[in-house]
Amino acid sequence: MKINARQVDAFARAPDPSVRAILVYGPDQGAVVERAEMLCKSVVDDLRDTFRVVELTPKSIVSDPALLSDEAAAIAFGGGRRVIRIRGAGNNEADNFIEFFDHPSGDALIVVEAGELQARARLRTCFEKASIGAALPCYIDEGVGLEGTIRQMLGDAGLTVDPAALDYLSANLGGDRQVTRRELEKIVLYVEAGGRVSLADAEACVGDGAATSLNDVSLATASGDYAGLDTA
Repeated sequence: MKINARQVDAFARAPDPSVRAILVYGPDQGAVVERAEMLCKSVVDDLRDTFRVVELTPKSIVSDPALLSDEAAAIAFGGGRRVIRIRGAGNNEADNFIEFFDHPSGDALIVVEAGELQARARLRTCFEKASIGAALPCYIDEGVGLEGTIRQMLGDAGLTVDPAALDYLSANLGGDRQVTRRELEKIVLYVEAGGRVSLADAEACVGDGAATSLNDVSLATASGDYAGLDTA
């Protein structure tokens, strides 16, 4: 099942009950993590519950082909539906998920996180084609979509925002959903509850996130820090 970008948030909050495995992927890793957690919490409120939430690595499901099905079929101590979370997946694991879609077991919800995937990537296409699978894209917030995200996050905290402040925030945020959320949380602490965010408030709390990201890329590249470059 292929989920339209405009439907992603609604699906993440209330996924189709017939879907057994969901791939969350895209260039905005903050949004990938946020939506993956929303999906997990649609089944288990406390993600620290080790009886109902299990994390598998991509390497583990490749080295042990039966592991994914075994975990999906496992019954939680004390009852309740389980969640299986897999981070950092790629095309190397596509065959394992194809096998699961062909022979599903149990009732656990499998939530898979991945980076940016091309349209023909095997991991992405196997989830899009599966009747019990779904693929959720997480593109970088920008333009009208970013403005809506900013309004929503501030509105949830009881704040409104001046047009000039919204323009400033839109120009300096959006590279990563989690970074955007953390920056807006600073504004929520700074502005009195129920107040209105002015341009001065925005400038006092939020720096140029885009420039910071580019600096991180440059520094990691120059120093040969491949892990840091991947994160940046």
